[in-house]
Amino acid sequence: MAYVLFLDESGQDHHESPYEVLGGIAVEDSRIWPLINDIREAEIAHFGCRVTADEMELKAKKLLKRKVFRQAAWRAPFAAADRTQLARDALVEGRTAKAAARPSRHTRVQLAALAQAKIAFCQTVLELCARHQARAFASIVLPTAPAPQRHFVRPGSYPSPCSSIAS
Repeated sequence: MAYVLFLDESGQDHHESPYEVLGGIAVEDSRIWPLINDIREAEIAHFGCRVTADEMELKAKKLLKRKVFRQAAWRAPFAAADRTQLARDALVEGRTAKAAARPSRHTRVQLAALAQAKIAFCQTVLELCARHQARAFASIVLPTAPAPQRHFVRPGSYPSPCSSIAS
């Protein structure tokens, strides 16, 4: 049995986060592809299209901003089908406006539905991770913690593998 490990870090810049965090999710290799397919289906179910088909990446930091929760509260929860259609309309308007280099003309209803879709999508992804027996972990360190004296797994503490290559 093998596991695939997805890692991410935050707080390395010491600006927004009071901590440095290294977190990850481990998924058994036989469960990866079914999990990926389920997440793609959830993306379409919640947004009416693949949001990640372009250069956009779905990150919880962006999906779950305070602004998203405020916008989601503008309206009572939409029926799933209505929310999906309105969220898709909002995404299409955003892409169209960007391509035409003009301000977007989202309606308040579209933005509320898109915000609700973002929150629902994140809930679904967590449920899918549990269903596929993914395991999450994190290491949280104060930025003022002393760095190890030897070269361990600390970003930037060891030379680049290309630094010894002559120009």
